[in-house]
Amino acid sequence: MIAMRVLYAIALIVGFVTVWLYWRGVFIARRLVLLASFFYLYEIVHFRNVWQHSHWRGIMAIYGAVLALYLLWYLFTREAKTWFPWPTDTNNAERYRSFVIDK
Repeated sequence: MIAMRVLYAIALIVGFVTVWLYWRGVFIARRLVLLASFFYLYEIVHFRNVWQHSHWRGIMAIYGAVLALYLLWYLFTREAKTWFPWPTDTNNAERYRSFVIDK
């Protein structure tokens, strides 16, 4: 039981850090959000089991899948690609390296 709480706390911390990095426009956050989107979509594959276990969790799975589809669309738009620069982009290299300190 304690191990599950520790894992849950670690997942929350990783989630908060990812949201913060996403807000800052760090490229690795884009990759983590894409990865999480695929996990949310994978949960829809097992929707029947999720729905039988808990209706509330089933509703959250639907909302997660809708958000995942939106993020999969949005993260490949031109606007998002310019917000999340590639690490090798020399014009945005300073923003990529210094995501902790505001300019």
